[in-house]
Amino acid sequence: MDTLVIKPHDDQELNLLMQVLRKMKVRVEVFKEPTSEDILNSIESGAKDAAAFLKGKKKLKDVNNLLNEL
Repeated sequence: MDTLVIKPHDDQELNLLMQVLRKMKVRVEVFKEPTSEDILNSIESGAKDAAAFLKGKKKLKDVNNLLNEL
């Protein structure tokens, strides 16, 4: 099955599209785009984790454990 990506201009347009798709019984998943602040916070968090590892304060996860979490 194909995936369709729609980017409405505002909340009103989003609500209208959602109503139409629900009436058509189309499965809908909404993904919010991360803000610049979210991205910067994620980068900062990763940098802190890397620094903690380099200082020996944090251990990295084993690849198998990481894959098991998925």
